[in-house]
Amino acid sequence: MYAIEMGFEYKYVRNTKKRVVAYCSKRESEHYGWCVNASLLEYNRFFVITNLVNEHSCYGVIRLQTNKMMGSKIIKSIMLDKVRENPNKKAIDIYYEIKSDYGMEVSYRKAWYGKERARESFLVVMLILMLS
Repeated sequence: MYAIEMGFEYKYVRNTKKRVVAYCSKRESEHYGWCVNASLLEYNRFFVITNLVNEHSCYGVIRLQTNKMMGSKIIKSIMLDKVRENPNKKAIDIYYEIKSDYGMEVSYRKAWYGKERARESFLVVMLILMLS
C-alpha cells in the first residue's frame, strides 16, 4: 500500500524463502536510490530489514490513478470489513468506493476478484467458527 500511496512502483530483484531484495522500478534506467533488503530470522521466522535506502527521488513522481500493484489481493485487504458487513456487496460498488476513497482506477475485473477473495476469506472464518 505504501508504494501505491506514494505513487511509485518497485520490483523484486530477489524474492526467496530467506531473502527479499526490492528496488524502485526506475532504478536501472534513471539511477534512483530507493531499495530494501530483508532477511529471514530463523528463530522466529520473521523478516528483518537489513538495508533500507528510503530516499525516493524520482523526478516527477506523481501519484497516478492506476498502479500495477493495485491487484485483487490489495483490494481484498482494504474491502474485507465492508464485505463482512455486506457479503452481497456488488463489484461495481467496490469499484466506485476505491475510486472515491483512494483516488485509484481499477478494472471491474480486479474489483470483482477482490470482492470474491474477501468474501471467500470471510466465509472460511465463519465456517471455522461454526465447526469449533
